[in-house]
Amino acid sequence: MRACAAADSQAMAARATIGGTGATRAQLRFKLPTGGTNITFDAGAWDAAMPSLLVFDQAFIERNVFAGGEVHADHHQSLLDFALGTAAVAKKKEVDDASEAMTVATKARSAAEGKLQGYRGTMSVAAFLALAEEVQADEKIADYESRIANANSAATLNQRAALKALTLPTVEFVEFEIVLKSSFKQMHENAGALVKAHVDGHGGSDSQRWIGDGQRFLKDDSCPFCGQSTKGMELINAYATFFNEQYNAHNKRIQALPGMARRSLSDGTIDSWANEFQANADRAQAWVEQLQLDCPMPEMPSLKALAKRIRDCLEGAAEAKAKQPLEPMDTAILEPAIEARDSILKVLVDYNASVEAANTKIADFKKTLQAENKTQLEASLARLRAQKARHSADVVAIVNERTKADEERDKQEKAKTTAREELDKLMSSMLTEYESDINKWLTHLRTPFKVSKMNYSYVGGPTPRTEYGVLLREKHVAAGKAAANAPSFSTVLSDGDKRSLALAFFLAKALHEKSCTGNIVVLDDVFASLDSNRRSQTIAALCEVAKKCAQVIVLAHDAYFLYELEKVMAEEKVPEVLPLQIRRVGEFSELAPADFSMMCESDYYKRYRTTWNYLSGAAPDDLLPVAQALRVLVEGNLHRRFPGLIREGVTMGVIIGLIETAPVGNPLEQLKPQVKDLRSFNEFASLFHHDTQGKIPRTSVTDGELHPFAKQAMAFVHLGTMS
Repeated sequence: MRACAAADSQAMAARATIGGTGATRAQLRFKLPTGGTNITFDAGAWDAAMPSLLVFDQAFIERNVFAGGEVHADHHQSLLDFALGTAAVAKKKEVDDASEAMTVATKARSAAEGKLQGYRGTMSVAAFLALAEEVQADEKIADYESRIANANSAATLNQRAALKALTLPTVEFVEFEIVLKSSFKQMHENAGALVKAHVDGHGGSDSQRWIGDGQRFLKDDSCPFCGQSTKGMELINAYATFFNEQYNAHNKRIQALPGMARRSLSDGTIDSWANEFQANADRAQAWVEQLQLDCPMPEMPSLKALAKRIRDCLEGAAEAKAKQPLEPMDTAILEPAIEARDSILKVLVDYNASVEAANTKIADFKKTLQAENKTQLEASLARLRAQKARHSADVVAIVNERTKADEERDKQEKAKTTAREELDKLMSSMLTEYESDINKWLTHLRTPFKVSKMNYSYVGGPTPRTEYGVLLREKHVAAGKAAANAPSFSTVLSDGDKRSLALAFFLAKALHEKSCTGNIVVLDDVFASLDSNRRSQTIAALCEVAKKCAQVIVLAHDAYFLYELEKVMAEEKVPEVLPLQIRRVGEFSELAPADFSMMCESDYYKRYRTTWNYLSGAAPDDLLPVAQALRVLVEGNLHRRFPGLIREGVTMGVIIGLIETAPVGNPLEQLKPQVKDLRSFNEFASLFHHDTQGKIPRTSVTDGELHPFAKQAMAFVHLGTMS
């Protein structure tokens, strides 16, 4: 029944029949204001609960009041649940549900914060969530990473080489201009004309050079080539005039011009520049992770083309001069070379300017490197990374998850606070009322103590519990663990006191005026450890419960107590009292009608009823029990009529002797006239008892012989005489 009250399936499973093979099944039928209903336990579960079913038994005591004589924290909590009633329990459930929802929300928030751990590092959750979004996070992170890497490599970077400027080439055309503008005026016109005519007829300027070179081979008046005499020849004399030493010097300068042209900015020179350009490019590449150095290499094909233009221009000018060595030439012929030279120099100057700018950057970088604070850089980088992570899509989703959990937790916390305030108010009111009701019942049960200072508290956790004590001899003794050698619950109350307290707790709840009419109250062995006074008071209390509640079921091993309870209920006009007994049938039990008066009647009364029934109705099939009842019935009557005169255990034969010898004034004296009838009665009745019959007692009797003696026995009991 207790399991049904709370739909407790575990309690049923723990009480399965030992050795049973079938599934446990139970069904209880209830008569409710709305009609009859069944509640069934089957397949390991109840299909409903019956909260109005209240059970008082040892389990109730140990769960709600005390165990082993001690009151523990769980007793305080369980008693509060029992005492509060439906409204308060519902309100307490609101608190518990809100608290549970808070726990779930807190776990959800903690789970979300756990997901943030990998993003926020050592930063607190609050600080991480407060980080503002940094639009240029990636660029700044890259910058800080680079700066930290540079700071880590400061020693190496400070030793890294800068770029080298290119030494500008000297490309001058002064010598060319001098030679081009030069002329030869010492030769007379005829020699010059004669030589010119001869040269023009024999290969032009090439033959002129050949002739001029051959002048140094004229040692005498013979030709060095054919051996003929040259003496007095006009042409030879013209040669001598035309190709004199000054002329030779002039001509050598002209002849040197082509070589000068070829040597001016040769491809080898340009290639050496390319090597220097590449070396600088390699130096710039070494800085590429730290600096963006804008130092582009000049276009080598363009430089080579410009250099070739210079050489071609100079060679053309040299060739032109060689054709007219005696005439001055206009130096404008050199303008293409000068323009090409200036173009080359501009490219090289611009290149050196970019080298200088790059070196300035490198120098500035090295100065900055010395001022870098690595610790601050790393802190700034960590913050930037956290900022980026904080506003990433994944983290935003996690933050939203945390925010949702936070909002739910706040919502449930408000609900819990509201419900708890209402519960506290309700508990305070109900426990005050409950304490008053308990003390009424304690007074009714005649206990020497009262309950005092009953209230609620949250000591030991979020779950409320009762706090109370007992007031004994004007001293408050708290229910719970006491200090050493101090009065405690376990020492100041007897077992009967403790059970009376438990019963008062139960009755105060069961008979609460506002809810008791629908209660079904079950009391199991409620009279254990109670003295006779409290037993009678308990009986009166149960009568009151029976009058006010829908139904009362009292279970006990003491048939005498149940008989007394039944009588009092009849006197109090409690309706529909049904005595039942549990009777074994084979290996099972059944509920059967019970007659407590018969169970509790004395042996004397049983013998009286046996004889009376025999005389009042038809003779039973077995007359032996009637015959066996006669002697002890009369003996019992004599013991009751003459207490103290007849010793306990004295049988009929001895009693007759006491009557015969009774002195004058002895109450037994009045029975002397009946000694003859008593002796005759005893002789018959003793035949059926082995204690007074030396031989085996009779085991059969007829109605004819039994009936007269039965009438004598009943007459003696009723009238005091057998006549």
